[in-house]
Amino acid sequence: MSKLIIINLPNAENWREHWRSSELPLRFYILPKRINDLIDIRRLINIGFLSNAYSGGRKDFNALCGELDAFQKHIELWRECAKGDCNYIVFEDSNDYSVDNIKELLNLETDKDIILCNKEWFIKNNRLCGFGNNYLITPKGARNLLNICLPLRLPLDLEIRNVINSGFVDFDLAPCIERSYKYSHSTEDSNKNTDFGARQNHDCIYNRFFRKD
Repeated sequence: MSKLIIINLPNAENWREHWRSSELPLRFYILPKRINDLIDIRRLINIGFLSNAYSGGRKDFNALCGELDAFQKHIELWRECAKGDCNYIVFEDSNDYSVDNIKELLNLETDKDIILCNKEWFIKNNRLCGFGNNYLITPKGARNLLNICLPLRLPLDLEIRNVINSGFVDFDLAPCIERSYKYSHSTEDSNKNTDFGARQNHDCIYNRFFRKD
């Protein structure tokens, strides 16, 4: 049986209640936001987590810090999964879900590296399209993705999409979850219900914050 883990901020009790009501066997990965300023972003670059060429991040600086903080938590869970022998189902808290579908996922046996769970993922012309940071990852998949994805050059879900489309990892789709706007999004601490693409900055992080002409 896989482990179900929900990424959550300490002040997001509303989302914890949202998931507790499912009565699913789960644990919350509750850590305060640790990325708050340019010093923290530079630290991510220095430790090899984030590339100077990182692009596609949020335009709003606080939202950018929030997404990088969330990505860091995902990677920490990959490292934990990679050391064990159990699959991890990793969900961000701000999602609507199907209890029955997640129960099936908990008992699923798979030889894939990763199973993407957002309803926003789809296949077009034999290529993976879409987005979403909710998935089942196997220990083998965690090790493969840690070796390939870091330092991040794109937001985590887009980095995973590129790796999959390049043929480096095996994947499957199991759509059982989608973004909810019931409460503010815990990992970014905002509630901007606008198009994701319109909220992205496609200049690299070095040019945005560190380049001195």
